[in-house]
Amino acid sequence: MKNLVFLSLLCCFSQTIHSQTDIDYCWHWQNPLPQGNNLSDVFFMDATKGWAVGSAGTIINTDDGGDHWELQISGTTQNLSAIQFIDTQQGWAVGGHGTILHTTDGGMTWLAQNSGSTGFLSTLYFNNAQTGWAASSNGQILKTTSGGQIWQEVFPTSIGGFNGIYFVDTQIGWAIGVNGVILKTTDGGDTWGFQFPSSLEKFYDIHFTDSQNGWIVGENGSINFTSNGGENWQSQSSGTNLNLLDVIFINPQTGWAVGGDLATRTGILLKTTNGGGTWQTQGYWPYNFYRLGVHFTDSQTGWMVGSSGFIAHSINGGASWQQQTNATPVWLNGIQFTNSQEGWAVGNAGTILHTSNGGESWQPQNTGLSDLMAVYFTDNQVGWIVGLDGTILKTVDGGAIWAKLDPNTPAWLLDVFFLDNQRGWTVGIDSSNSSGIILKTSDGGISWQALLPGFPKRLNGIHFVNALEGWAVGILGTILYTNDGGASWEPQVSGTSLGLNAVYFTDNQVGWAVGELGTIIRTLDGGTTWQTQASGVSHTLSDVFSTDGLVGWVVGDNGALLKTSNGGVNWKEQPSSTSAS
Repeated sequence: MKNLVFLSLLCCFSQTIHSQTDIDYCWHWQNPLPQGNNLSDVFFMDATKGWAVGSAGTIINTDDGGDHWELQISGTTQNLSAIQFIDTQQGWAVGGHGTILHTTDGGMTWLAQNSGSTGFLSTLYFNNAQTGWAASSNGQILKTTSGGQIWQEVFPTSIGGFNGIYFVDTQIGWAIGVNGVILKTTDGGDTWGFQFPSSLEKFYDIHFTDSQNGWIVGENGSINFTSNGGENWQSQSSGTNLNLLDVIFINPQTGWAVGGDLATRTGILLKTTNGGGTWQTQGYWPYNFYRLGVHFTDSQTGWMVGSSGFIAHSINGGASWQQQTNATPVWLNGIQFTNSQEGWAVGNAGTILHTSNGGESWQPQNTGLSDLMAVYFTDNQVGWIVGLDGTILKTVDGGAIWAKLDPNTPAWLLDVFFLDNQRGWTVGIDSSNSSGIILKTSDGGISWQALLPGFPKRLNGIHFVNALEGWAVGILGTILYTNDGGASWEPQVSGTSLGLNAVYFTDNQVGWAVGELGTIIRTLDGGTTWQTQASGVSHTLSDVFSTDGLVGWVVGDNGALLKTSNGGVNWKEQPSSTSAS
């Protein structure tokens, strides 16, 4: 059974789990620590004190150079895009729906400031405690001369949104846009004039070391450089076609740029020691770090942040990096606990994590295999994992050793369920012909039998309530039912054409299936009829679980976490503190 698609949280329910109140739950980050939301920007005052911001209102800080990070309470769930401090106490962060946050105590408390904007504020820059600017994705530039107590729009435009803004003093500054726009002001932002880059790329970030020397980075590896305050811009060769998202220089010669690509899930770091005349690649990251930020405080000491809570630290100018999150932030696809202490999670790149203390800490058990999609244990010792390329693994010692089984199929196996140590089923898609597949074992996985050869639709989830009765779900609203252990299957009418990702029954009558666009359907008669339930969300839902047919939970994309206490008559969103899937 797929319990959570992304292992960021573990539930700790009170003794009154059947209570109809809304104060019977709490959710805590467990992996990766300190949190797993995407991080978009990082800022350090010196080699020890720094902050990072990201999705779902995430703000974290460190007082020891990143060896330890702590969550700060931002007071918002809006995605945060940028952060800056002018000293160790006073700073600002900006983000979605015009959000501007301000702290005067190093982030112990953050208070919202009224920006007057509803746009996504993508960038900010402060020169001192009073004077600062912010710019939005809908083309606004805002300014404050009162530390943010009052913000005024100084440049409304329809030429496109802004991704970067930088001032060298209270008068001279630049703003860059998504349509290759470069604007410069010499009067603190009261008026702006156009400058012209060497190529019209989508720009993401800008940095100046003084009033003359500056760099702009953007899509397809573009770097523009000026040595005369922007009167002329010329291209520099980055050596990559990956989008460059952030740039910083610590002097006119030494700088770094980071970026990546969503399609290939590749991140890249570049460095120059000659003002951008040449750029050298310092590293690639084979994870989903397509959103990266970088900050250096001197020629040796720097930090990078990215997707899934990634944080890395360098003390040798970027030549090598030490990851500061305490677990690898790969995509995790499945999780199961056999009791309140023992649990396993599996994910991409062959990741297997195990906890024996309720998730307080996680240890890797195996790596280097195909992407792993689901895990199921029948007790604390015996368990199975399935994944891509026909991968099936089995352990009989709690995961100390995993043996690879041979299902004799190239299928992508997406879910697995075992009734006991001998009888189990797995479902997925045959990668050779895109047909759905169901496999069954009666000997603990030594041999597998194909139950539904040539089924034309991919199957995503499976669940049995006894040795005979089970259900499988898949794309286009597919639900299949068996009452003979899988020897034969009959379709059930789901009432939806949307994809279904998971199914769970509490007995042979009461069950749910969940899927695309917030789909939740329920049956009270073993699937003879299914009724749609209003989830209140439009996200893809990935898994469902119930304790007794009345109390249940659903999880999905964008941190969706739903609970019902009345069998799904009403589903209520719970705060998950994440925007991850």
